[in-house]
Order: sequence, then structure tokens, then C-alpha cells
Amino acid sequence: MSIDHGACSEVCLCLDCSCDFKRDFGNASRIRRSVRRTSTKSQSNVPLPGVSLEEQSSKSSAQISQSEFYDFCYSPSGGLDMSKSEAAGMASSLEVQKLTQCGISKSMLEALRSAMYSPNCLDMSKSDIKQQLLRLAYLQLSPDNLQALRNALYSPTGGLDLDKKTAASRAVELAIKQVNVSS
Repeated sequence: MSIDHGACSEVCLCLDCSCDFKRDFGNASRIRRSVRRTSTKSQSNVPLPGVSLEEQSSKSSAQISQSEFYDFCYSPSGGLDMSKSEAAGMASSLEVQKLTQCGISKSMLEALRSAMYSPNCLDMSKSDIKQQLLRLAYLQLSPDNLQALRNALYSPTGGLDLDKKTAASRAVELAIKQVNVSS
């Protein structure tokens, strides 16, 4: 089912439509959820379509400020290691608003970035992380699941014994398709 959110007032996290999110972040296979764009004042009073009240309540507590996002983008250790001008451009109020509406906090970004950079997980380069972090954050991928998928693909004992780089890229692909590893 294809939905066109391009002319409506929703931030779409589904990537199955032709909205800005799809254009900015690529394609995925299924609808995760849509969150209505509302002003910050009315966000806590208006129920969001497709989002439970419990989930909406937890999302409103997971906010990131523009200065926190700028610091994350600029930080060479634990962040994206961008120049001041790149970080300022990335930390636009619109981007911060989208992150907040999607319930993405600074700690969530840091955990995902850590999993992406760690040699024991995805071992991505900083430039690859800059390109993919927000896309993966908006999809709300679990760093623990990314690690478990990568381990299942990379491990020579009990895994598929793929090379490290292939295992990492396939782990991201599988996580985007919502594959979970159960223990």
C-alpha cells in the first residue's frame, strides 16, 4: 500500500510513500508509524495518529535541544566530528523538531553512533556514520539488535562467517527490514 504524505501535515517514518523523508533517507519495506506535525505547545494535548498514548507520553519526554544536537554533531569523541559550520547547519530547528517529534534523544543518538563506530560492532568510518546515523535513528533501530545481527553474520562459530565489512552492511540492511535476533 503506497501512501503519498508529500502534501499532508505528517512526518512519515515509513519510506513507502513519496514524502520528504523518503526523498531524504531512501527506501525501506514497511510502515513504522506516522507522527503528525504539531506545534510544540499543542503536541502534548493532541493525540497523534497511529501512536498510543503511552508511546506519545514517552516521546514527549525524549526531547533534544538545538544546542545538545549541535554539541553532538560537533563533538569529535562520541559525536559526528563535524566542523562548526556543518554542525550548525545540521542542528537546524527543523531537524531538532523532527528528532523530538520522533522521540529521539541525545542518548539514543550517542548509543547508535557508538554501535556504528565500535570495532566490536559495525566498525563504520566517521564519514559513513555522518551519512547514515540520522536515517537509522529515524527508523529507531536498536544498537543491541545491530550488534546481535552483526555477530550472527560475522561469527565463525555459530554464525555465517562473513567478512567483517559485509557482516556490518548486511546487519544494517536486516535491521532496516526489522529482522531481530532472539537469544
